[in-house]
Amino acid sequence: MSSQVIEEISSEKAITGKKLSLPFILNGKAVKPTEDSELRVEVPGGTVVFPSRMQFETNFDSSKGELERTPTQEIIGFLHRVGRMWENDEYVRRRIFIRQIREFSGYSEQMAVAEADLIAATLRGSARLWDTLQIELGDRFVLDSWIRKEDCEVRAFPKGLVVHILAGNAPIAGVLSILRSILTKNRTLAKTASGDPITATQLGLSFLDLDPNHPVSKSFQTVYWPSNSPFGASILQKADTVCVWGGREALAWAHNNTPPGIEVVSFGPKQSFCVVKTDGIDLGTAARLVAHDISMYDQQACFSTQNIFVLGDHLSFANALSKELERYDRVLSPPERSIDQRAGAVLARVHHEFLGATVSFGNSDSWQVIVSEPRNNLRHPGCRTAFVYKIASPDQLLPMIDSSIQTIAVYPSGILDNERDEIGRYGISRIVEAGSSGIYRLGASHDGMYPMTRFVRFVSTEYPSSFHPKGMTIPLDMSKIIEHRQFRDLFV
Repeated sequence: MSSQVIEEISSEKAITGKKLSLPFILNGKAVKPTEDSELRVEVPGGTVVFPSRMQFETNFDSSKGELERTPTQEIIGFLHRVGRMWENDEYVRRRIFIRQIREFSGYSEQMAVAEADLIAATLRGSARLWDTLQIELGDRFVLDSWIRKEDCEVRAFPKGLVVHILAGNAPIAGVLSILRSILTKNRTLAKTASGDPITATQLGLSFLDLDPNHPVSKSFQTVYWPSNSPFGASILQKADTVCVWGGREALAWAHNNTPPGIEVVSFGPKQSFCVVKTDGIDLGTAARLVAHDISMYDQQACFSTQNIFVLGDHLSFANALSKELERYDRVLSPPERSIDQRAGAVLARVHHEFLGATVSFGNSDSWQVIVSEPRNNLRHPGCRTAFVYKIASPDQLLPMIDSSIQTIAVYPSGILDNERDEIGRYGISRIVEAGSSGIYRLGASHDGMYPMTRFVRFVSTEYPSSFHPKGMTIPLDMSKIIEHRQFRDLFV
């Protein structure tokens, strides 16, 4: 166990005033905050203190580094080894992550352990990382060599410095954003979220645990700035690409402060719902899968199910769902919720009870199922609140679909196959089987795109005029073609 890790554990044990000091990961080093640092954030469990702006600017490495020239195999191998460390229950970094995300982000024990397991699986899945490159970039070797594509040879190059403005609602989303950047050989600067200052920091520290001098470790850096910060705006001026996660205000700020010509990749506020057809199914199985999609991240993630539209016996389904949400209270206990969150959930229940809705709810208001009408729905309160609506036909879904809908979960699978063309035109990104909303299958789009293509530049070397591709009947001598008016003879 390194002296740095021992010091971190001792620091945690000494925390009585609910203050946590977290380093910036800069140029392969963990830069610790000074006592007078101005960069701090209030979180549910207390105060998190980061290094100062001066410390960041002194240690930040803006050079290209070695990752751009590192073979993809070496990068994926390094991530695999880090993942193997994370899957070990006794790995100290994993234990610190679980403890900190519980104490300072309010996660329950089950939620924290599940998140650590998911991070481990994502990092160590080397075959899946290779396949993701193949799917998103068109060839798994295009970052390492020139690949022939018809009349050209093409190679992908990293954009440079990718600044990730992370959100705090789902830690694994930040990990995926960082991995996309590393796999495309970019220098990565992760702005930790005020809602989750833990994940990106502990991920970077685990890189240093394995090898602080590895190109991945040297290319990954972290930072924090408060909302609408001139410091943050100055960092965006250095970016070659900005990847921003969050609500409308966060997206607007990033777009307004990014220099012209620099691409902003946005993962904005989305919501998701579920469609269940009850005829001929096991209601208990359907309810269990839907309850999972409701409970993951306490409905804070874009893919979290909020509303359920039922083709068939909606009351029996609502009863089954109540039982499964009660069970999930034990399987995946909810996080600590703020007073405002709890009040919002209770207000939604009282509102719909007044309007005549059928309502059931759990102990300590940990979940609630509201059988209502879509027109009676206020702003969704989260907190494992499931609105259940009866519909007669999938056509009734269309007025409720626009580009703000990310994921539609279905049970049983395939019940929207006849409608998916029409639904797709309305702006959704995914149709998945209920229970799988939080896992992206290989080939899945993310908010309607393949994000890795936005982190690279494709450079082409085009073949000379002596090369005759298919469909070309004469040499590609443009001077003679112009002179002899041969455009009509150029292509079959």
